[in-house]
Amino acid sequence: MKNRGRAFHYNLFLALIKKPILKKYFHFNPLANMSIRIIIPFLIICSLTACISTNKYNQQLKSKHSIKELKTDLSIIKTSLEQVHPGIYWYIPKEKLDFKFDSIQNSIKDSM
Repeated sequence: MKNRGRAFHYNLFLALIKKPILKKYFHFNPLANMSIRIIIPFLIICSLTACISTNKYNQQLKSKHSIKELKTDLSIIKTSLEQVHPGIYWYIPKEKLDFKFDSIQNSIKDSM
């Protein structure tokens, strides 16, 4: 009995779709399957290339930076903060901040 009811509703649905008034509400796009067939391989390719680029990035992280590079990076950070930050000395005096940067620079004794 249940199967007959489902078949009846399905046949009724198909009959209603053939009417021009209901066609605009139940429009089946034959290109939808084709677009899915294009999108899924594209997403797979994108995810694989992302994994490859991550491996290259991780290999770059394994290389160590010299002491000179680290100290120049620290000096670049300090000068850019002093030039760009609008209120760098609001909460800490200049002497204290300079002391902190100098202590960090003096603590660099090995490459990282």
